[in-house]
Amino acid sequence: MAQPIEIRGRNGRLIGSVSFDESPIHLQAYRTANGFNLLLPIEIALALVGRNDPLPMVSDLGGVIFAGSSNQKVEIGRLVWNSWHIVGRGSEESAGGSCNTKTHMTWLGSFAELSFYEKLRDCGGVQFDIQFEGELCYLFPAPQSHHMLRTEPERFRSNAGFTTITYPKEVWGAWGLLKMCW
Repeated sequence: MAQPIEIRGRNGRLIGSVSFDESPIHLQAYRTANGFNLLLPIEIALALVGRNDPLPMVSDLGGVIFAGSSNQKVEIGRLVWNSWHIVGRGSEESAGGSCNTKTHMTWLGSFAELSFYEKLRDCGGVQFDIQFEGELCYLFPAPQSHHMLRTEPERFRSNAGFTTITYPKEVWGAWGLLKMCW
């Protein structure tokens, strides 16, 4: 797994993390009219909360994918995850443990962007940087209702500005949109 992206509340308390799986067995991809969608596996981990605490929820994960040297990064695509994940409650009044889910983010890319990246890496290692962000909010019961209310979302980002992702060349080449180096 790549360096986890910490999810912290406004008070600085660690709520959980998002991690990219850099050792998948394979990567799923499919063609679109303009290019491709590539599914990059992630794991979302949120700390369980006590029975009376508001429930943390993450949503609207996204990012911009960059490649190139540190002083000449070029945008090569966008990542999206249009879903949400809510933490569970601990069995006692106090929190403990975590609630994890494995899912994926989708790289929405064009063939021109992919071709540029393949030329840039020149059959070398597969590595790119993601400028990552997401939203954190809290759910609490609405009075006299079975519905939940949501707090105003707060943005969270990569701890160091960018998250570096690497994949083995064998996994990268197997998804088959472009096999320029194989």
